[in-house]
Amino acid sequence: MLPLCFIVSSATASGTETLITTYNNGFDHTLPRIFNDQIVWQDEDPSPNFGIIYLYNITSGVETQVTDNSSFAIHPAIFGDLISYTDCGSDPSCSSGSTIYLYNIISGTRIPLSSSVDTNDNSAIYDNQIVWQNTSNITGVSQIYINGTSPALATPVNASGNNQEYPAIYNNLVTYMDCGSDPFCSSIPPTIYVYNIASGTRTQISPRSSWNANPAIYNNQIVWQETSSSGNPYQIFINGTVPGGICLTPNEPSINYQFPSISGKWVVWSQTNETPGYTLNSDIFVNDTSSNQTSQIALSRYTAGNLVPSISFFQSLYRIVWDEQDASGFDNVYLYTNTSNGSCPVAGFTNDFVGGSAPINVNFTDASMYSPLNPITHWFWDFGDGTNSSTLDEGHTSHEYNANGAYDVSLTVSNPYCRNTTTITSSVVVGQPVAGFTASPINGVAPLIVVFNDTSLGNPNQWNWSWGDGTWTNGTTFSEQNPVHLYNSPSNYTVSLTATNIYGSNTLTKPNYITVIAGANAHENTTINGVTIQYIGNQQYLIYNYTTLPNWTFYPNSSVLNFEPPSISGFRNISIYTTEPGGFLKFPVNTTIAGPISGVQLQTEDITPIGFSASTGTYCSLNYSVYLSSYPVNALLNTQMWEGVLRSDAINFSTIAIGSHYEGTNGTAYTTKIIKTNFPTGGTAKLYFSVNATLVGSKPHGINEVFIERIDDSGTYGQVLGTYFLYYNSTNNLDYFEADSPNGLSTFGLSFLEGSGNLFQIITLAVSNEVQSQEQRKVANGLTGTGNSPETYAPTAVQTSVVPHATTAAMQTVANPSITFNPIPAPPAPTALSTDVGIIGWLAETFGGHIYLIAAAVIAVVSLIYVRRRRRRFDPLG
Repeated sequence: MLPLCFIVSSATASGTETLITTYNNGFDHTLPRIFNDQIVWQDEDPSPNFGIIYLYNITSGVETQVTDNSSFAIHPAIFGDLISYTDCGSDPSCSSGSTIYLYNIISGTRIPLSSSVDTNDNSAIYDNQIVWQNTSNITGVSQIYINGTSPALATPVNASGNNQEYPAIYNNLVTYMDCGSDPFCSSIPPTIYVYNIASGTRTQISPRSSWNANPAIYNNQIVWQETSSSGNPYQIFINGTVPGGICLTPNEPSINYQFPSISGKWVVWSQTNETPGYTLNSDIFVNDTSSNQTSQIALSRYTAGNLVPSISFFQSLYRIVWDEQDASGFDNVYLYTNTSNGSCPVAGFTNDFVGGSAPINVNFTDASMYSPLNPITHWFWDFGDGTNSSTLDEGHTSHEYNANGAYDVSLTVSNPYCRNTTTITSSVVVGQPVAGFTASPINGVAPLIVVFNDTSLGNPNQWNWSWGDGTWTNGTTFSEQNPVHLYNSPSNYTVSLTATNIYGSNTLTKPNYITVIAGANAHENTTINGVTIQYIGNQQYLIYNYTTLPNWTFYPNSSVLNFEPPSISGFRNISIYTTEPGGFLKFPVNTTIAGPISGVQLQTEDITPIGFSASTGTYCSLNYSVYLSSYPVNALLNTQMWEGVLRSDAINFSTIAIGSHYEGTNGTAYTTKIIKTNFPTGGTAKLYFSVNATLVGSKPHGINEVFIERIDDSGTYGQVLGTYFLYYNSTNNLDYFEADSPNGLSTFGLSFLEGSGNLFQIITLAVSNEVQSQEQRKVANGLTGTGNSPETYAPTAVQTSVVPHATTAAMQTVANPSITFNPIPAPPAPTALSTDVGIIGWLAETFGGHIYLIAAAVIAVVSLIYVRRRRRRFDPLG
């Protein structure tokens, strides 16, 4: 017979969630338990060497350390003003005997309730009665014990030869698991029992045929988790004190419902999260037994083990606590309250300290933010010198520091629903300063300009910098406080700062802080004297001064303006296109060429790295072109190129190769990173590059293994680009290639890929652990290259085919422009120099000519593809 289930569709419960363990002390805060407005938990250091029990009062906002670090204390339970816990002495495993202790919150006293001969653990408390699990160190049998007023009076609840575990108590009722003769509860299905202390009777609650665990009790209702057979997912059941049960959760093969807790009308449990990629996480749900409505409390929470919630009903409020793991890997305690009074307060403060020597008084002012519906009711100050201050009426305080030093100050604000802490490192620096600094960038290609920022505390007035390259800077001005330094040579540099005030000096040294690598570090700038871009509406217009920029031509006609900018711009050639029927117009009056812009192609100078090894190619180089729909105004490119590959990029390149169905990356010769400022992220780019032909020939498939891999600017996506062999240069022993990048400029790696795969397939770099492990193995096998570092490299470019289809028309010389370009006034209509368009004009202006042009273009494209494929099959080293 199937059990009766009360299952109602779930909803989201409204309420307030807050972090309770707001201090990050490097400990795990785990196994919280709650009663009314008090929470207990255990702190455990990472070793672990000791466990400490802590108590937090939600109403007063006061946190209390219950035990010290002289022993290992775990598994606290709480009722009223009493806390029970397990003391394992100096043994974190609790395998050599442990004792149940009772702590009185009011008096601060503690007494042992059991001996330490056996292993005593998993205590539960109600009123002044404590039950726990006693495991004999002689027989290995576990029994449930209940306390008297001394260890000698502790007695078994229901003595038997069966193993009894995980007790819970309410009034005179004790519920527990009975595992029969199995001390591990793994071979015999555990059964839930309830024992009546007053009458001395025991009642079976769950069926013997199923597996049952983790009972909890409130009034005369018992909840537990149950499954039909070991290894199957659990469901949550509830019952009174008679046999049988009602399930509160469905029977789903992919969801495990476990660790129930009950108080008032609510039953809370944790269950498996079903979100793909987050199946190790847990969700917290509650069931209101008065309506059988199930509601979600917290979703997708991660714990290193199990998520075990605890619930308490007090003054019409339901409160739930649990622990979960943060991004740093530490467990923290959270509190949920089933009421919402607006957002939680966020702690903040200021102080009036401006410097001085001890003793000195410092005033602190609360600057916390909070909602009027959810005001702060308690402030707790930690002044960093071993003293603190607690107040319920205001957030302002003062403190006297009696010794020089740097002090971290914390403010914790709280109310009955929320808790929040902010800590300011070295908030007060009494006496000599504390030196500190940052720099940007801390690595790059030589020559590298680094900007340093002084972050010293204690109001220094003099700064002495040692740059690690044999030079130093010393002074008292702003430029000496926040200097700029140029590193010319590749190396690792140790930087030191000595900060000084009238009370003394302090030095901070950062070993190998700046890394300068060899390669190329080229800069391109689209701001060119003689090129003016104006806007009429959303349309860009070009005004080109051919006196300032005399090296220009219309090619193949006036629809395309090609010019050579000054070499300082970093561009070798720029082509600007227009779709105007008459092309660009020439104005001799002011020596300008003007017209609307429909596209732009920028071609860089050759970029040749310095310091590359002979194996990669001492004279290898790179240049690239990019086609955009408009001119990038006030835009900068910084092209960095270095030998080999950084570890993070190596992993990404291997991920891209494997995701594109290649066998993997067989090394990366060099990396090129193009940093854009005010430059569009899209566009169509083409890269021309060279590499040592001997290196290429050493690969099993020669030039057919050479590919450019691209990582987008966000580091989220990547792809293998279509890459083609161009020619072999015997003078410098270089193979030249070109690659198409349909998604523009970013980070590129010249890699050797094995096998065959898919070009241009977008690969997400949020990869699985399996792929990452493959990548890491490849990186460990030396695929990081020689790692000398960047500069930009360029072969002599074959003219790119990435150009728009131009409208052919006769070049016109115009006395005055036909449109207005600020600040040029609008003159009369232009006059054509010639109407003899010849064969080119006929092709462009007649229907038949269009047919011939289209046919010729198709033949040219097909021929080009065929030639490139033929080139790709040709290996000059083979």
